[in-house]
Amino acid sequence: MNSLNTFFTFLLLSLLTSCSQSPKSNPIPDTQKEIKVAEQPIETSSNNTEVVNIEESTIKALDSKNKVNNSKENKVVESPKKAQKKEVKQILKKKEIINSEENNNDIPKKIEEKAIKETVFTHQQFDAFLKAYVSSTGIVNYKGMKSSESKLDDYITTLNSNPLQKHWSRNKKLAYWINVYNAFTIKLILDNYPVKSITNIANGKPWDNKWIKLNGNTYSLNQIENEIIRPQFNEPRIHFAVNCAANSCPKIGNFAYEANTLNRLLEKQTKRFINGKENTITPSEIKVSKIFEWYSKDFGDLISFLNKYSNTSISKDASVSFAEYDWALNE
Repeated sequence: MNSLNTFFTFLLLSLLTSCSQSPKSNPIPDTQKEIKVAEQPIETSSNNTEVVNIEESTIKALDSKNKVNNSKENKVVESPKKAQKKEVKQILKKKEIINSEENNNDIPKKIEEKAIKETVFTHQQFDAFLKAYVSSTGIVNYKGMKSSESKLDDYITTLNSNPLQKHWSRNKKLAYWINVYNAFTIKLILDNYPVKSITNIANGKPWDNKWIKLNGNTYSLNQIENEIIRPQFNEPRIHFAVNCAANSCPKIGNFAYEANTLNRLLEKQTKRFINGKENTITPSEIKVSKIFEWYSKDFGDLISFLNKYSNTSISKDASVSFAEYDWALNE
């Protein structure tokens, strides 16, 4: 009996010593070896129940330790994968690569949608609105516009959703501001319709009134024309494109301006106005719109400018006078 107790005491000390040491490699083989030793046949005795209990406790301790070690190993394996995924995401973001299959939903699709929206943004809404309510001769059906005012409001909402971008071309920027000016002039009339003249609005100073809310800013019509369009673009032909809603004003076109049509339409509008009924031109005498007086600085030598577009050749020493302006609504 003493020899048997000595044997089991030695066995127990050996097992406990093995448990206290951290394995340098996979602990599973060592554990299996230790369990096999514990499972070797032993002689039964009156104390065999106590010995078996000690063995079971030892095996449970080994199993518990094995689970902890396995858990640590799994974490070590998973960590590099997570780091690699993070690095891939960062690279994709830096290169602005958008691929929903590869990135799942990690990179928002809003980036791609914004880029597409910038590319396809046009003034088609305003173009359709003008074609529906402005004649080819520039007469405006304000009554019809009033019944469909929500369409103009939708276009203004679109303008606010697509603010002017610094990287846009010169023509795209200028087309944007011309359309903005004309759209808000029409909106001003509709907000006060029926009205006989634009000069009956805002105490006779509708162009100085700051009410145009666009992209977080508030403008007046004068600010758009005299602080943005004229100084930034130095383009005299814009005077025949922006519309003041009066009979003597250059006729508003039944179209919106786009970057690719801007130059052609500015040429068309300029030639139509100069050769229209608003001006009387002979070789020796001209009586032209007050626009040429108000904005004389923009046109430089007036006769030279007119001769670029006039159907009648004007003498350099022709007399010049300016016609009275009719402010009645252009309907």
